[in-house]
Amino acid sequence: MQSMARFYKIYHKNPNIVRQDEINQTKELMKWVIPQCKKYGTDYHAILLKELGDKNKVDACLKLYGAE
Repeated sequence: MQSMARFYKIYHKNPNIVRQDEINQTKELMKWVIPQCKKYGTDYHAILLKELGDKNKVDACLKLYGAE
């Protein structure tokens, strides 16, 4: 999740330096990570909130990755 938050921060700060294939790879990874978090009861929202510090940023991050 920390990597997910870090990648989002980079993208949010300057989307031009992130290639579309990097975004696509991350989206594919999240298709596996999010269900695993749900399966094992990991509160990924709380983890992202701690990393990003704002609920709106968490929502935007998850939207970017197509997770929710």
